[in-house]
Amino acid sequence: MAYGLITSAAIETIGGLAGGLLGQGSKNRQIEGDWALQNYVAQQNAANNIMGLKSSLGQGLNNNLFSNVLGPDLDQARQFTAQKQKFDFLAPKENAMNRENARWSIGASLDPSSREAGFQALLNEIRKTGFDKLVATDAMFGPTGFSSRFTKNA
Repeated sequence: MAYGLITSAAIETIGGLAGGLLGQGSKNRQIEGDWALQNYVAQQNAANNIMGLKSSLGQGLNNNLFSNVLGPDLDQARQFTAQKQKFDFLAPKENAMNRENARWSIGASLDPSSREAGFQALLNEIRKTGFDKLVATDAMFGPTGFSSRFTKNA
C-alpha cells in the first residue's frame, strides 16, 4: 500500500529507528539508575566504615584513659577507704577481742583448778610414755624389779 511518497516499508523503518532510539533512552536510564544505586551503596559503606573507625578510636581512648588515669585513682580511693575502715572501725574491735582473750588465758592459767587439771594431764602423759618405754624394756629383757613398781596396781 502506498501512502503517497512514504511507503509502508519506509514507515516501518522510521518506526524501528524511533523505537530503537526510545529503547536506547530507557536502557540509558536503567544504567544511570544502577550507577546511582551503586553510588548510594558505596556512600553508605563509607559512612559505616567511618563510624566503625570512630567507635574503635573512642573505645581505645576510653581503655587507655581508664587503665592509665582513672583506674589507678579509683583503686587508690578503694584502698584508702578500706584502710580507713580497718583502722577506724575494725581495729578497736580486734584490740578489744585480743584483750579479752588475754584476760581469759591469764585467768585460766592462774585458776587453781585449771592448773591442777593441766598438771594431771602432764603426769598422765609422762606415765603413759614411761609405761610404753617399760613395756619395750620388758619385751627385751623380761620383767625387772623397776618395772614391777609401776605394774603392781595396774
